[in-house]
Amino acid sequence: MDVISRFNSFLDKTDGQELVAIYDIGTKAIRILIAPKEVPNDSAWNIRKKNDFLFFNDSCVPRLGAELVFNNWVNIQHSKALEEIISFIQFYNELLIESGRVDKYNINAVGTAVFRWMSNKEDVLKYIYNRTDVNVSIISKKDEALLSCLSVLHTYKINSKDQQYELKVEDAVLLIDQGGGSTEISYFFPKIASLGGIESINQLGTVVLQENFFSLDNGRLINPSDNRNSIKKQFELVSQYIQNKLDHCSGLNEMDLDNVNVYAFAMGSAVGSSTKEHNKQWTIDSIQTKYLNTLKELDRDYKQVRYLYQNINKQYNDRAKKRIEKKITALYGLPVYEFILEKFNIQSIQFAGYGLRYGAYLAKYLYAYDLNKLPDKIKMEENPIYRKKEEKLEEIEILRAQILNIKQKVAKSNSKLKESEKNELLSSLKSLIEQKDKKEEENKPKRIFISYSHKNEQFKDELIRQLTPLKQQGIISVWHDRDIEGGGEWDKQIKDEIERTDVFLLLITSDFLASDYINSVEIKRAYEKYKKGQSKIFPIICDFCQWAIQPITHSETEVHPKHKREMKIWLGKFQAYPQDAVPIVSNKWQNRNEAYANILDSLIEELI
Repeated sequence: MDVISRFNSFLDKTDGQELVAIYDIGTKAIRILIAPKEVPNDSAWNIRKKNDFLFFNDSCVPRLGAELVFNNWVNIQHSKALEEIISFIQFYNELLIESGRVDKYNINAVGTAVFRWMSNKEDVLKYIYNRTDVNVSIISKKDEALLSCLSVLHTYKINSKDQQYELKVEDAVLLIDQGGGSTEISYFFPKIASLGGIESINQLGTVVLQENFFSLDNGRLINPSDNRNSIKKQFELVSQYIQNKLDHCSGLNEMDLDNVNVYAFAMGSAVGSSTKEHNKQWTIDSIQTKYLNTLKELDRDYKQVRYLYQNINKQYNDRAKKRIEKKITALYGLPVYEFILEKFNIQSIQFAGYGLRYGAYLAKYLYAYDLNKLPDKIKMEENPIYRKKEEKLEEIEILRAQILNIKQKVAKSNSKLKESEKNELLSSLKSLIEQKDKKEEENKPKRIFISYSHKNEQFKDELIRQLTPLKQQGIISVWHDRDIEGGGEWDKQIKDEIERTDVFLLLITSDFLASDYINSVEIKRAYEKYKKGQSKIFPIICDFCQWAIQPITHSETEVHPKHKREMKIWLGKFQAYPQDAVPIVSNKWQNRNEAYANILDSLIEELI
């Protein structure tokens, strides 16, 4: 059945209902969802494999992300992908308006990672609007995860064998969404509307992985037509690339799901492409079996990468081409899910066939959210930790994309470049790598050393609990002497950790001030590092004591502004917390949690 016949059949089945449309424009594909303006109830969605009458879907694969050039710039006038996207929108807009069932105010569009990367996205968005009369809402990584999670929450029972399956308060949902440009990993606690964390791994989407599959050769990119690697060898190279990306993802390493019951869901073309496959279960064994069988088949039929590449480009039959590309996508896409599941020690995952566009549909027409400015039930928009971290990660992603673009340009055009042009590109590459390395270093979790007296253990334990959000967001890692490994030299381990520390938190009480070891080793070295700009010092006043004049060095002196006499450099030179150095135990605080909250607010401002 052709598209127009299928669309007309859908109109007949929806029996005169007012309809809406959602375009989802991604790095690889553009998709459309057409659905009733009045969102059907749960029981209507849950008719097993018979709910096609509810929704109309179509897509095409222009691969806009593959056309991003240096500085992530799109050549608007010569972009085949952009033209294909516009033609797709124009075609469906005409059908929608002519049907009389959709007005232009109910035609929506969202754009994801590919637009976030564009240096000229405003020009591209204006061009799309001028040609289609459709405004594209660019959603952040956080909102992308939020919409996808919303879709999962509304549809996780559909096609489920166990109709009594119900998520509980203590359950967590892990969502792995492999798009064209990146793979997003998020987890959330659905019953308390709490998002635990989001991590976006750039250059791990299907467009980039396909580029690597055809072009990667011993750490460099070559012309796919010249790639003589066997299919098996190429698979090993791409698998190693995936593993390295995951191993070096600090945000992923910080996700803590050890003590919760986790349900894992997957989105992406490698694991499924239809709502009829929704809730299909993949185990680690079935994932391995699928890609290993595919590897065996492709290695048998094509031997070398260049022959597979040439065969795809020679295919004039779209169905035949799609069949081969689907196999290749499974080959390089499925290991991403496998490696992530193994990292979290999860044995199975379910395909979430109702993707981002369904989340956007539910957000706008069930919860009445504005797609241009999504309200945040979990208050992430107001969270300075997440907002600032996201901004830093976006900067790093852009630099990584620019580096990849230059490497590709050098690899593919090496023989055609003049020496001066090549040197200019290599100089730009070196500069970009230095910028990226610097920003990645700045974005690493700050190492925190807690200095305290064992007689005040309760303050240390309370503070560590309060620091959990900063740890979960990948802002900090925390060390104290209870982390000393058994059998080791405790003095050496403490001194080694001090040398690695970025931030010293001093839990000050009279017992702390009386400790010879704290004064002669911990505070002394902390101050030396502070003077060199290698660390920060935060005194935290836990109990009443005369802390302000405590010497922190025995070699330097200075005239005290209040006492008008020369004194050894004193602890009171540092800003102390909580506010106004009011001790945590003071009755000026309603309770200790109020004092710790005040400390955390200050730390957030200082650390990110």
